[in-house]
Amino acid sequence: MYPPNQYSRLETDAESEPHLTFPIKRTKILGIPLPLIKPLSILTCLILFLTVVLKSIKSTPSTEHPRKNIYVFDHHPRPEWLDSNSTRSPLALRLAIITRVDGFERRQALRESVLVGIRHSDVQLEYRFFVGQAPDGVDGLKTKIQLMKEMQFYDDILYLKDIPDVYERLSEKRYAALKWGGSIPHATYDYFMTMDSDTFCRFGALARRLPRYLADKYINPRTDPVLIGRMGAQYSYYINNVDDDNMDASQEDKVILGPWYSYPSGIGYMISSSLMHSLISTTSPLPHHIHYPSDDLMIGAWIAALHAPKPYLPEVIKTEVVDDIVGWHDFPGRGGHDALIGWESVCIHRLSPTEMGEMRDREEIREEWQD
Repeated sequence: MYPPNQYSRLETDAESEPHLTFPIKRTKILGIPLPLIKPLSILTCLILFLTVVLKSIKSTPSTEHPRKNIYVFDHHPRPEWLDSNSTRSPLALRLAIITRVDGFERRQALRESVLVGIRHSDVQLEYRFFVGQAPDGVDGLKTKIQLMKEMQFYDDILYLKDIPDVYERLSEKRYAALKWGGSIPHATYDYFMTMDSDTFCRFGALARRLPRYLADKYINPRTDPVLIGRMGAQYSYYINNVDDDNMDASQEDKVILGPWYSYPSGIGYMISSSLMHSLISTTSPLPHHIHYPSDDLMIGAWIAALHAPKPYLPEVIKTEVVDDIVGWHDFPGRGGHDALIGWESVCIHRLSPTEMGEMRDREEIREEWQD
């Protein structure tokens, strides 16, 4: 073990030799009185140490943008679409937010900073938080008690008590959210949307920007299959071969390889109600026992498998995939899809609860919500 608990001098160690003594008594060294030598030496070493540390800090590149430089609202004029008073109908959304069972602070931050005060003229929103089963033990019991109080007070949580709240079962939470989203007639809403609990969404801006952003695609979400979000690419597909009553979290659906497809990253995604109707109409359940972090790939694999390599339905369904690079991104300096925050930033990922409150209070966007 290093370092040793005790240090024993070797016989050849110079420190074991007797010290020589000199009869000469010095009172100064280089003109400096002896009593001042030690304090000055310590002070000199301290100055050198601080100099090295400060240079090191200054030369180390930061992984995050300086706070004052992450916003670029003033780089462009306020867009006309944000102030549009068109006669369009409100965007009808069913929103699922995937959270940890003990994510009390994040859920509250989303309620206060994102969900409360959305203008009904912009969005008709129905949302739920999706949480799994708390673990056993004292801590798990405390979490359950706190969760029950939260559920009684807010009535906006779906407690999936048959799904343990662990990373390995995250895909099952997403599948449960999909079934909830498609549990009403698809002609009664526009999109089913899922987002992570650290995503800040400007729903009013999202609703006002969407018609302009999709203007050249002539999309009707109630009749056309559409997927919107920030996309990655993958070629892994899944075959459902794990029973829902399986208690072994290590079991995973079979993986096969096929054509490349687009999948939505962890920021969030929107699935048109028409596409939702197709996904929940399969004769057998979609594969949903896929381990984190491949739960995002699972969404893209579902949609791609509606036309290849082994379609889930008799008819082939080709989906319009919209990779919204400008609108959906990570917080500056965090994640692989980071970007500066401006007028087009409608869904921003990787924010802390405190940063969500700060975002809503920004002068440029605070009027997007009603007080």
